[in-house]
Amino acid sequence: MRKFFVVLIVTFLFLVLPSETFAGPNKVKLDLSYIYTVNSLGKLNIEISSKYTNESPGYLVTFPNKSEFLLYALKKYENKEDLIKSLDSQLNSLKINLNNTPVTYTVDKKEDEYNVSFNIIKQIPYKQSLTVTKKYENIDLIEHIGSIYNIYVPESPQISAETLSNFNISLTTKLIISKDLGPINFSTGEYKDDGKTYVFDLSSKENSKKTHLIQIGSFQTWKFKLLQKVDTKNSDNLNLIKYELELPHNDASLNQEVFFSSFIPLPEEVVSDPEGNLKAIYYLDSSVSEIVVEGFSILNKENNISDTFIPDKTKYTSPEIYWESDDPLILNETSKFKSTSNTDKLSETYDFVVGKVDYDNLKLGINNVRQGAVATLKNGSGVCMEYSDLLITLLRAQGIPARAVFGYGYDPTKKNTLPEKHQWVQAYIEGTGWVSLDPTWGNTSRRFIGSDFDHFSWFYSTTNVDTPPEGIRLGTTTTDTTFNNPDIFIEPVEGKVLTEKLLKADELSNTFKLDTLNNLIFSIRTYINIKYLLIGFSVIFLIFIGSRVFLLIKHRR
Repeated sequence: MRKFFVVLIVTFLFLVLPSETFAGPNKVKLDLSYIYTVNSLGKLNIEISSKYTNESPGYLVTFPNKSEFLLYALKKYENKEDLIKSLDSQLNSLKINLNNTPVTYTVDKKEDEYNVSFNIIKQIPYKQSLTVTKKYENIDLIEHIGSIYNIYVPESPQISAETLSNFNISLTTKLIISKDLGPINFSTGEYKDDGKTYVFDLSSKENSKKTHLIQIGSFQTWKFKLLQKVDTKNSDNLNLIKYELELPHNDASLNQEVFFSSFIPLPEEVVSDPEGNLKAIYYLDSSVSEIVVEGFSILNKENNISDTFIPDKTKYTSPEIYWESDDPLILNETSKFKSTSNTDKLSETYDFVVGKVDYDNLKLGINNVRQGAVATLKNGSGVCMEYSDLLITLLRAQGIPARAVFGYGYDPTKKNTLPEKHQWVQAYIEGTGWVSLDPTWGNTSRRFIGSDFDHFSWFYSTTNVDTPPEGIRLGTTTTDTTFNNPDIFIEPVEGKVLTEKLLKADELSNTFKLDTLNNLIFSIRTYINIKYLLIGFSVIFLIFIGSRVFLLIKHRR
């Protein structure tokens, strides 16, 4: 998945700088505040306030007659229409006040920004203040996807040394969210609950230097459709083609429950392995042109499912292709880690990978070939598979069971509202179970350890990460038949889905089960050419009849 960059307006351009020269530095106090407010309807407003206080005895602080600032999109858009929509939403809601008095302004619309101008004919005497406030709606920093809201607060702007030399600056950054919008599922900052709102104070130096994400909602539902085109040119009404398709499964680490609403045609059998991977098995004749499987993946804030699978530590810590956990370079790196408990090792190793690897957009677009953990450690770049392979390898080298997870991830830092193929990691901690970690997410200022509503787990890989080609192994057929990966369609659903009449993922193996006799019949029809078999039986029968007739005639003579 692509790396995300928050395209932050240099909000310091909203400041109106005095034009006088002062007797000495730090003689004007500047109180800056950025207040982000989200109401119960999911509307986000930004209020930027600049309060100037003259602390220079014997001086007047004056402002230029014409003051300007810029409106930018706070997110990178792929098309012009979305960019204009973002700019217009800011402009149409913009209000500017001087000491609580509205002022008029003019706008010069550029291709990718709007230049706003207004007049300040004002002088500030000693010990008096002037407050300039701008307030507007912003659609870039909040997204309503299905049943959740993703809210962003960008990092604070860098203030120049020259400005710092003339101003005594204090910075306040707050996010206030109406509780009517829903519960907080995930946040990168601490907050207080005052009964009606969630209040995030992000004013500290540490908080002001990073982008924050807050996810609101108690559940998320992803609707999926698997469409497999079937090649039955080598089948007929007698012979069959066997198809095996990987199906999504429950995942306790993500609080993910999967329900199936439709199978066309019905599979003959669904089998599961000890980890919980599901595989639908079809035996198809020439009348079938496609397989369609539909259903829902529901991710809950509360964990409604359990995972009793306990991994074989030897198997899950062993080196594998691309996971070279016994390589000296890997072992040398893990020897530098300071953590002692496995929980702390997860956190330290995760942070190391996030800091070590840079996202490579060029690799994603042109030459996305898996390179393995050692190569990633050496060159320090890659995409989601490299982030995951390196994290798995480093964890295994420390004796922590780890595996790859293939599925889909919705990147809330991109404008696209649909999930993409994605790979991340699960590690096993005794007493806790499997824990999801996504180091690629960490590279977008979002530290992901635990569960969220943006991942859709489909398949685990433990011994050979190349088992799912091109990100997800979605099926196989008999060897003489062409197999193309199915098309997968995933979209968010708003509101609850009634699941009473749907098939649960953990019930499929009992619902679709072949007995020994039918399994033998299907195997014969799949791997033996029935036409030739019938011809053979016919020839044998004719030979038998012919021999009996010959003996009968001979006997009568």
